[in-house]
Amino acid sequence: MPNGRRWHRARPPRQWHLRTPRPPLVRNLDNETGKDFDTIYGEHLGAVRAKQVGIVREVKPGAVTVMYDNGEKEMIELYDNYPLNRKSYWHQMPTIQPGQAFEKGQMLAKSNYTDQDRAVALGRNLRVAYTPYAGANFEDAIVISESAAKKLTSESIYKHSLERNDRTRMGLKAHQSIFACKFAPEQLARMTEEGVVKPGRAVR
Repeated sequence: MPNGRRWHRARPPRQWHLRTPRPPLVRNLDNETGKDFDTIYGEHLGAVRAKQVGIVREVKPGAVTVMYDNGEKEMIELYDNYPLNRKSYWHQMPTIQPGQAFEKGQMLAKSNYTDQDRAVALGRNLRVAYTPYAGANFEDAIVISESAAKKLTSESIYKHSLERNDRTRMGLKAHQSIFACKFAPEQLARMTEEGVVKPGRAVR
């Protein structure tokens, strides 16, 4: 039960996606299927397996098109940086290339919450030890190394919305007419004429 609660708290959309997640080293097996639960749950967290034997026709962001040996053609839709609640997101990445042949059950795509073998990957496997530090213990704080902090680096997506009405003034020029000196020219260069940041630009 305690482990179940921890998994529930770590799963999407509660979990911020780590940049380099790893599946757990220790896993529990399902008596009926003989598979570990992390692999079973991976299919519910974005791992896509091939239904039949076939070949990949096209790979693009948000979709993979395949042709099965029986002549059936299918376009498998994928999540492409789809925002969820709590600043997390869902993203699926193809693991195959156009023209590549695949077998039944082979991985076609993984998500940002699974690994290449379709197992759930929500965190990192770290070597840890609890010991007093400078007179304090784990009830006061936890000290981690810089390498551990880098391994736990996460990514998130923020959604911003604005309700417009007849009194709302939109546009870069309208903003400059009111706040002429608020932003530097290099900051304004990142904006479109509508006053929205340009896609692909880095912001702080």
